[in-house]
Amino acid sequence: MRFLMTWHRRAAWLVAVPLMLWLLSGLLHPLMAWVLKPPMEGHQIVRPLLPSAAEVRPVDVLLQEKDIDAVTNVQLQQIDGGWQYRVVEAGHTQPRYFHADSSEEIAHGDRLHAIWLARMLVDDPDAGILSAIPLEQFSNEYREVNRLLPVWRVALEREDGLTLYLDTEQQRLASAATWGRRQALKAFSWFHSWHWLPHAARTPVVLLFSVPLLLMSLGGLILLVRRWRHLNKGNGVRRWHRWLTLVGGLSLFGFASSGVHVAIDKLNPPQWIDFRDDTLIAVSSLATNPLMLMDRAVAVRPVQVGDDVLWQFQQQGENGVTALQYVNAVKGEKVTGADEAYAKKLVERFVGESVEVRDTELLTKFRFDYPSVYKRLPVRKLSLVNQPQLAMLVETRSGHMANEVTPSSILRALHFINLHKYHFVGRLGLSPPQRDAVMVVLVLLILAALVSGMLLAWRRLGKG
Repeated sequence: MRFLMTWHRRAAWLVAVPLMLWLLSGLLHPLMAWVLKPPMEGHQIVRPLLPSAAEVRPVDVLLQEKDIDAVTNVQLQQIDGGWQYRVVEAGHTQPRYFHADSSEEIAHGDRLHAIWLARMLVDDPDAGILSAIPLEQFSNEYREVNRLLPVWRVALEREDGLTLYLDTEQQRLASAATWGRRQALKAFSWFHSWHWLPHAARTPVVLLFSVPLLLMSLGGLILLVRRWRHLNKGNGVRRWHRWLTLVGGLSLFGFASSGVHVAIDKLNPPQWIDFRDDTLIAVSSLATNPLMLMDRAVAVRPVQVGDDVLWQFQQQGENGVTALQYVNAVKGEKVTGADEAYAKKLVERFVGESVEVRDTELLTKFRFDYPSVYKRLPVRKLSLVNQPQLAMLVETRSGHMANEVTPSSILRALHFINLHKYHFVGRLGLSPPQRDAVMVVLVLLILAALVSGMLLAWRRLGKG
């Protein structure tokens, strides 16, 4: 017991400052959720029906005129009242834009698209723009939790300092933040996620402090159990420390253990976030005009499934849910089961081998095993056989992976959402605000236990 007490005290000196930073910055989370919450979330403009074939130039003719032989993506989008082709050439990541009726190229088309989209989302066509910057990677302000890349960061000239992060490919909002929320996000990134450290050093340094914190909290709980009869003995500060540990100790152990779990997983970051379909599609295979093949579609793009090039049409279903239809780009025939086949093809490219699919499911709403943090909908879930992945989720309308489900990811998610985010209290009948209130109380109790423990240590130093 003496050794355990010595270790507990030494570990406390090591982790006291990091623990206080983690606790205080953790209080920013409910603040951002309920006070500094995004002014808009999940917004997507209502897209009009595609024009008739007579209104725009055929896509293959336009591309051949521009000496473009192959593309990875081409879309017809209505932007600022006119139809434009958004083209991603082979070997390029930045799209080019062309007027669909005249074939004239639009300089800085993607930037103009993002600015127009921002104004549409705030319902102010004359809104002033402070800046429009493309983002190719996550940052302290636009964090990994937002999932979508690349995006445009468009800062609006408004009193609240509203900034929008926009996915021009799917014409959707990735995230939004006012000035106050951006400052809170930066503080959270600095003091909770430690983004002030270089990327390579961040996780090892976090583990250097979080593992001793985990052991300190475990040691404190063991000492409390072994010295249960002495709970009310000693001076006032010592008694307070024991009682506060009794209430907050298990919570601290849960926070620390789940934090360590997430940090360990970050040593091997997932690869699926960066995966996207970049299959080269020859312009010669796009000879059939898609606008003559499908009525009442709001978007169209070419995809390759096996040896066939298909036109993928998006149709706006009930409650805004996107329905996908596929038509062979050469034969002009509708293809059934193509969405499942396309998703399977993307999964096989991701894992590097053919896969056997146990079953497939189309998800049109977020749910417990695919929460809103993953952003993308609708997605197709493929349950796999004899693979490290139990399932893969694919957003087929964009060709992006949406999530990778493995035994370790399930364990980490359950650990984190229950012992770090306290989602289990929802099953006890508490609402999200009540859940956050419980967490705030527990964090304050842990802070009080930390302060009382440091007071005891300071007195001990004073006595020599």
